[in-house]
Amino acid sequence: MSRFSVTIGAYGMPNFVELNIRSCRSIFGNAPILIYCGSCPEMHRVKEIADRFDCSFITENFNRSHFLGCLQTSVAAVAFAQANGCDYSLKSNQRMVLLGADVPERLEHIFDNQSIDIAMPSQMRAETIYDAKSKFHAGFTHLPDIIACRAANIDPQSIADDYAEQVRTGTSRNDNLIESFWKRQCEGKYAGRYAPIPWLSEPTNPPIYLRKCQHKESDYNRAAKALGMPDTAFNCAEWTQISGAAYRPHARA
Repeated sequence: MSRFSVTIGAYGMPNFVELNIRSCRSIFGNAPILIYCGSCPEMHRVKEIADRFDCSFITENFNRSHFLGCLQTSVAAVAFAQANGCDYSLKSNQRMVLLGADVPERLEHIFDNQSIDIAMPSQMRAETIYDAKSKFHAGFTHLPDIIACRAANIDPQSIADDYAEQVRTGTSRNDNLIESFWKRQCEGKYAGRYAPIPWLSEPTNPPIYLRKCQHKESDYNRAAKALGMPDTAFNCAEWTQISGAAYRPHARA
């Protein structure tokens, strides 16, 4: 049985989902993979990709928002790991692609410390971010585009409940921010049980990971080619640029 399960949060970008699955299969072998797809016009294509690579698939019947979709993916990731009897859950956003063959070993080393139950990338340096429109990401101290958990010690429902409470009692729209939520969780509820992952914040050559604000389309193309994926486009723009006025980041029940 695999020690890891992988859950990939998907929305509107089937090419990234396929690349992420191919890479996870090469790194984690027969680990169970779940695709958690937000409601979008492309979800049927995402489902076809999930079926082709023997992945589980869940979708929603309406688009709740960017932040809530990300949150629900984290909830599903832990529940999926528990259901499959895995030691560790790994949640990844679709455009955060792991590449390093030693990633499982690196993650297991974090959890060798028995007090650690949750880990995620730490703050990026602004100079590692290509596009000026993405520089704001450097202000976040916790980056939940990848979250690793010791599955048995995390209650998935409590993640959803805690986020709902933060949104309900918050005094500003920033209380909706998924990065704000996880910062509070790691510094509060999981204090002493959280570990940063600095090697998932600092680009390397060759890359251990690809993140859309720290890497270019050409980097994704090289990874896709190495994994036997046909030529395709990889859009690294921010969602505000992709969706314009239609972008809905904040949580809706």
